[in-house]
Amino acid sequence: MNSFPLKRALLPLLACALAACNQANVTGSARTYALTNLLPSDTTYSGASGTATITPLSTGDTGTVLVASKLKPSTLYAVTYHASGTDLSGGVCASNGPTLGSMLAATSDASGSLTFKALTTTQAGATFLAVQEVVTNTDGTQTLGSLPLCADLTGTPIKK
Repeated sequence: MNSFPLKRALLPLLACALAACNQANVTGSARTYALTNLLPSDTTYSGASGTATITPLSTGDTGTVLVASKLKPSTLYAVTYHASGTDLSGGVCASNGPTLGSMLAATSDASGSLTFKALTTTQAGATFLAVQEVVTNTDGTQTLGSLPLCADLTGTPIKK
């Protein structure tokens, strides 16, 4: 009996098992939230939408995968986790809560699509995830501009 075909069949399984040694384990279920368009009447962001999937990992980090479309083409966006602000009358996304942890950034492609994947420290206390335009000022400094998309993390996920 020739064992070569058997070895060839087992090779992908071995590679997969070895790759798994360096992977963090998921400690809770991944939750996917809809990104709500906060500027639906702004023609620049008309139809902007997407999803944010948040996964707790055994390392204590949080995996974030954000997919959005119909944003401004080739534009830098900040992705930030926030705690609730004090005024919740307009909803958690409009509460102007403090940023938790670092600001992460990604640039939309030429069609205005944005795919963002990152590991961040645990986001305990986060109530919303904001996708906000980064504006480069004439002096070269950057500030936050329009806030077109937000995921309310206190609501019911669209997928678990």
